[in-house]
Amino acid sequence: MSSNVEEYQKIVDAEWRLLYNKLDRDMFCAGHVAEKDWKRRMKARGGADMTTANDINSSVLGQCDYFEDRQVGGERFNIFQGCVNARTYKLILRGGAEQFFEETEFNLRIRW
Repeated sequence: MSSNVEEYQKIVDAEWRLLYNKLDRDMFCAGHVAEKDWKRRMKARGGADMTTANDINSSVLGQCDYFEDRQVGGERFNIFQGCVNARTYKLILRGGAEQFFEETEFNLRIRW
């Protein structure tokens, strides 16, 4: 069994080496992004989905004028500003009752 774990770790290490060698060193990397959020962000920045790191170049990465990884309360948010195709806004709401969030979401959906 230990050889299976060791073989798996070799594959993971090889993938990380490939990504590390292909990417700029000052690039932010998110651990997990929900698919709907990923697609929305890629569309806003003018990028493309990639299934391999072999063909990474500026035409598939997309762009934005400003990016920040921000801690708000107990959660982290990625803030993108000045995206080439952005037509949305994100509101960060904090409150004590779930009903507050549900009412806010309902009212936003009605108006937009």
